[in-house]
Amino acid sequence: MGAGQGHEPFVRLPHLAGPYAGPGREEPAPAAVSEVRLGWFGPGDPADPLGGLAWAAALMAVDDANATGGLEGAPFRLLPCWSENPWRAGVAQLARLIYEEGIWALIGSVTGDATHLAEQVIAKARVAMVSPFCTDKSVNLANVSWTFSLAPPDDLLAPAVVRALADATGAEPFVLLSATGHDARLAADEFFAGLRAAGLSAALHLTFAPGSARGGQLALQLDRILAARPRAVVVIAAPPDAAGAVKALRAAHYGGALLGWADMGRTPFIEEAGTAAEGVRFPFLFDSTQSPRAAEFAARFAARAGRPADYTAALSYDAASLLVAAVRSGGLNRARIRDALAAAAPWEGIAGRVSWDLTGRNRPPVVLGTVREGAAVCWRGPPEAGD
Repeated sequence: MGAGQGHEPFVRLPHLAGPYAGPGREEPAPAAVSEVRLGWFGPGDPADPLGGLAWAAALMAVDDANATGGLEGAPFRLLPCWSENPWRAGVAQLARLIYEEGIWALIGSVTGDATHLAEQVIAKARVAMVSPFCTDKSVNLANVSWTFSLAPPDDLLAPAVVRALADATGAEPFVLLSATGHDARLAADEFFAGLRAAGLSAALHLTFAPGSARGGQLALQLDRILAARPRAVVVIAAPPDAAGAVKALRAAHYGGALLGWADMGRTPFIEEAGTAAEGVRFPFLFDSTQSPRAAEFAARFAARAGRPADYTAALSYDAASLLVAAVRSGGLNRARIRDALAAAAPWEGIAGRVSWDLTGRNRPPVVLGTVREGAAVCWRGPPEAGD
């Protein structure tokens, strides 16, 4: 009998993964350094639509660390490397960052496929990496004990979206509209797994290529969606594509519920979608009202960056802060920095508590969010009349 025909998995990696048991801890720390270099595998431009807010937040965390003395007086420095084609020029830049620039640990990356690429490099170089907001669960199923991930994985996001969908539609039909990029495909797979677990099925699943959600290129998909008369449409795509799809649906006078992935909580989505984003529902990964520290971070970040902090900013600030704490605890030794990261949890971050499972993945509870008056907020039900 083949796989998927009723057998339990032979191995459940999250239950069996263990700590790093190789060499490196015996290497002495350098006698003196002028700066402590950390790497960032992502765009190093605050204006970049893909990872600009995340980069700005990580820089903010490094500045905060340096304001409190750095590492015994030596300042931390965050070095970026990136390419629009990370599988070619990007990997070469990352190798140089590790082997020539001598970074002690890495933050990365801004997409799931780029995070997998970085994981291959750090596994050979034995450099710890914290992934801030990648939700691809397979990143932590490669049994690379140098990888730690802060964001909840897609298999935790899916049940939250399915519950919201069931609440919005009851027994009425719904449609899934998803992009064909790496991250959206994996998220859609987990969404379908969640539907099966809940005994639900979509009336239609329509796809579109990344970058084609603007300029009327969704006309065929829109015609089919409107013909199905769905009670809800679920959109799974990166922020610009999700925004284009949502605007196209509203422009076509679709008045039903709109749901999506965590990307709908990102500032670029809200800015691009404008009023069309009002009322969408999605997994909410950063609530600036959850604690005084979160509120203080959000206010400082907005004053510094000129834009609201979203979950990519909050989680990237936490990733950089965690690495700073690990370096201060483990010293300038890559293996001991990895050990310090593993031992740091439970740890209270700006975006909430961090607790690693055996694969190095944080698995926090997931709540729903929505967009109201142009801001991502926690979902507490439909607004009352007059709100």
